[in-house]
Amino acid sequence: MKKAVLVLIIVLVTLFLFFISLAAAPKEELIEKTFPVDVSKPVFLEFRDVDGSLRFAGSDKNLIQVRVKKETESSDPKKAAELLEATKVEISQLGNTVRVEIRYPRRGIRFWFHEDQWIRVSTEILLPSNANLDCRLADGSIHGESVSGDLKLKTVDGPIEVSNTTGSLLAHSADGRIELQNIKGRVEASSTDGDISISGQVSRLAVDTSDGDVSVEVGPQAIMEANWRIETSDGDVDLIVPKDFSADFTFQTGDGQIDCQVPLTGLDTTSKRRLSGKLNQGSKLFTISTGDGKILVR
Repeated sequence: MKKAVLVLIIVLVTLFLFFISLAAAPKEELIEKTFPVDVSKPVFLEFRDVDGSLRFAGSDKNLIQVRVKKETESSDPKKAAELLEATKVEISQLGNTVRVEIRYPRRGIRFWFHEDQWIRVSTEILLPSNANLDCRLADGSIHGESVSGDLKLKTVDGPIEVSNTTGSLLAHSADGRIELQNIKGRVEASSTDGDISISGQVSRLAVDTSDGDVSVEVGPQAIMEANWRIETSDGDVDLIVPKDFSADFTFQTGDGQIDCQVPLTGLDTTSKRRLSGKLNQGSKLFTISTGDGKILVR
């Protein structure tokens, strides 16, 4: 008798756990829309999300494809359905401009972050390679490639990773790393707390970080269209330039070493913490400064 009761209890507990796992199973919703655009005219994409991730890529198609995935999990299936319904995805087109905005429930963007429920939104966008982007996120990552328009990418808490772009690129993350690879054109990158890495044939360069290392590799045939600068309050700077690169350099560190491995002429070494000189024929002014870190130029 006792054995039968024990078996029954085991069966009931197993069934209970099984149904709990079913109730807590993730629920998801996929939204996909396609918009034709005229690539002979400027194309614009505006994206807004306070708690999600964004991936974008350029293509040779005359359209913008938007794919938004909402995923939620809750111990209460009804709450999971409510979370999906309450998280709105607004996508609209006006002429050659497509706008995407993710709206979360009004009870606050953090109300679902309990042990038994959450919601996550991820967006993927395919767009013409000449498109212009204005993307702003509060707590999320940005990844993109192969776009030649003007890009404005901002996130408060998350990384930004972009590759193979041409044009003008502005990247800002308050708390996250920035990696820009094979970039051609104008670059402005800033981070309050995060490392910054840039490579490519840039024509204008402005880099700022309060707490992070900076690594820049200037591509072949890069020509300075204006003065360049790299500034970090607390971090090292590692700069690589091609042999035929021309610039008027000024290096300055508050508490660190300057290791310049390129042949500068007209050196001014009046201070151990400051060094200036001309590389090759010279050009615009390239200023590199760090408050607490070393500078390596090679």
